[in-house]
Amino acid sequence: MTSPKSSIRPAKEGDRPGCARASQRAREVAARAALVKIGPLKRVLIRAFEIVMVPIVRMASALQPSGGRLPETIRSLLVVEYWALGDVLIAFPFLHNLRAQYPEAHISLLADRDVFPILADQGLVDELVPAAVPWARSHSRWRKYNPLSLLWLDLARTLLRLRRRRFDLAISGRMDVRDNFLLWLTGARRRLGYGIGGGGFFLTDVVIPDPSRPHRSDLWMGLLKHLGMPISDPRPRLRLSDEQKTFCESFFLEHSIGADDFVLGVHPGARIPLRRWGDANFMSVAHQQIGR
Repeated sequence: MTSPKSSIRPAKEGDRPGCARASQRAREVAARAALVKIGPLKRVLIRAFEIVMVPIVRMASALQPSGGRLPETIRSLLVVEYWALGDVLIAFPFLHNLRAQYPEAHISLLADRDVFPILADQGLVDELVPAAVPWARSHSRWRKYNPLSLLWLDLARTLLRLRRRRFDLAISGRMDVRDNFLLWLTGARRRLGYGIGGGGFFLTDVVIPDPSRPHRSDLWMGLLKHLGMPISDPRPRLRLSDEQKTFCESFFLEHSIGADDFVLGVHPGARIPLRRWGDANFMSVAHQQIGR
């Protein structure tokens, strides 16, 4: 029997899943075209890696299925962001909101040891897990993937320790097949991330990013939205120590800066020379902001 509601539509009820899949594929194609920049050689390498890993992942899933939905109570979370300081700071709004949504959960952050000082007193995570990921330590292709590097052994040990802990949820905000692979290796019950850069089959929850919001901070927030979590505050915030507050007060007093004055800080440096925009360009933007 056909219901009055479905009789208005020309498509049959059984066609709806196919339409939904076609719509999803179209959104994936649009997001990939707008947000992912991968060269031909790298695309071939990613595809070859996927061909090798798909049957392995399927076999592992058959031997040890991860289960259905997320558990009602998330007790342990792992966030993966092992890149440089700027990348971690961009993830701060996500971490603030994640902490607010899971106040009782134990949140671990897999990060480079060099960023630990700025994370130590922020109250965002309960645990910092050091990770020296080879491809994040150098911009030389040989050094990134040098099979003789001891960094691979350190990374394997870290992943084995994480795997024993069986996290309820592991998250990465990068559209990168390598991150998705790392999430799978952690053995987390649920693995949340983006699949448009490759390796979506490593995840249990694949999110399609919004091409109209390409900033990395928005990509992190998109993962919270997928979980149905409200965004309470999208702004990045840093918790200052008493020593830092004292320095700020002294600095403002010395330069006659009032409490209501607009203060713009500019950091023109970058670890990678290609990303150094130049002091003159930064000065030009700063002058525009302060109305000179």
